[in-house]
Amino acid sequence: MNASHCLCHGILGNVESVISISNMLNNKIMNKSIKKYLYHEMLLHNNTLDWQTGFTNGKYCLNGLMLGSAGIGYGLLKTFWYNHIPSVLTLETVL
Repeated sequence: MNASHCLCHGILGNVESVISISNMLNNKIMNKSIKKYLYHEMLLHNNTLDWQTGFTNGKYCLNGLMLGSAGIGYGLLKTFWYNHIPSVLTLETVL
């Protein structure tokens, strides 16, 4: 499977949506499962070149938020520190 990790249509965008839902439901088990899954992904892709951006053909290096490596970094931060980082996709604010 050649799935991307980007926010726009990749794994981290889906993870952020699930985190938002699990926070609304106050489901700690779901949050823990998401973090375990993403931690496993981080171990698989510990080399930064292994993370797939929106262009998965390998010819382009994107640094943007929605399709690029900035979004991948944001998605990882949002997953592990969801109470401190505002959501870009659901437009939530952190108080």
